[in-house]
Amino acid sequence: MALVARVFGAVLKLSPALNRDVTVHRDVAVAAADGTPLLADLYQARTQDPQPTVLIRSPYGRRGYHGLAARMFAERGYHVLVQSTRGTSGSGGTIDFDAEAGDGRATADWITGQPWSNGELGTFGSSYLSFTQYALASTRPPQLKAMAIAVWGADRRAGYYPGGSFALDRAPISSFVDAVKALRPTGIIGVSAVPKLFTREVITAMAEINERPIIFPYSNPTSRSECSAEEAYRWSDGRAVFASGSPFPPVEIAGRHFVPGQGNNVYIFPAMGMAIYATEATRVTDEMFIEAGQAVADQVPADLLNQGLLYPLQSNILETEIQTAARVAMLVFNSGLARVSRPTDFVSFIREHVYKPEYPAVETVGATKLEPIRTVKPAKSA
Repeated sequence: MALVARVFGAVLKLSPALNRDVTVHRDVAVAAADGTPLLADLYQARTQDPQPTVLIRSPYGRRGYHGLAARMFAERGYHVLVQSTRGTSGSGGTIDFDAEAGDGRATADWITGQPWSNGELGTFGSSYLSFTQYALASTRPPQLKAMAIAVWGADRRAGYYPGGSFALDRAPISSFVDAVKALRPTGIIGVSAVPKLFTREVITAMAEINERPIIFPYSNPTSRSECSAEEAYRWSDGRAVFASGSPFPPVEIAGRHFVPGQGNNVYIFPAMGMAIYATEATRVTDEMFIEAGQAVADQVPADLLNQGLLYPLQSNILETEIQTAARVAMLVFNSGLARVSRPTDFVSFIREHVYKPEYPAVETVGATKLEPIRTVKPAKSA
């Protein structure tokens, strides 16, 4: 780790190390305010005088990247405490976002009370580690002098309302129905697991805007689906383009027979995997996924399309996968990404790689019946 720290220090153009003699104390227990033990690794520079401390609080373990960062700080004269947050990597309790402020403050106070601390504290980390820094800062600890925060949306609200990076150029919209009417989408996709989120008002609004509204309630299980197939077809007067994450039975509306299908990655991922395995492709490209999707769509016959089915029948899923994988494999070869010889028949090429759970019959000859094992208690000593 010391060599890796030296290499990274050079790559990152850090200031020269003051002392590479770093002592690491593993599994140091720091008590939270409620007594819960929070385990930490303490990296200490060899120095005679108390020094500032860098606090790294993480739910992702204390080794690896965090240990590397701690060593680089320590080599430059800081003490570093890498602590596992509540409920992770040996620390007591269970994961609790609301406890981060109190746990961070208890740890900061503990550090300040140690003889090797000069009373000054800095924090470091990205993603969730930035959240733990903000949580600590909310308690206004006097010893906190610096924070290094990265990959974190400090104001998440700004991302979804005017002025934020993901904001639309309009005022906030208060309801789903109002959003449909204002934004006029061609389709709605449900991955919320909120049952019945696609109400009659929502689907009716979609049908008023679109001749063929796309309604995809993809949440599982059926009890969590945003709407049923019958609701989507009936509330859109049979005009909905429908697929769901959960299975629904056929629907009869005004003399029309609808066969709702499931939008499932089982159509794409196994075929992609087979094509990549068979061709030994050097890369996986966006075009390969697009070709797989087109291949799946091409296998839905016109009579089923007229009944509302968007995906091939799952009863024929193996053949669908083989045909899709063959299309992707052809693209791999045409793109110069294959590492095996080009076949003349791509469908046969894929079939040759399909695993078949077929086993030869085994005849047992001269078998003897085994007696059950009996447990014998040892005799008591005199």
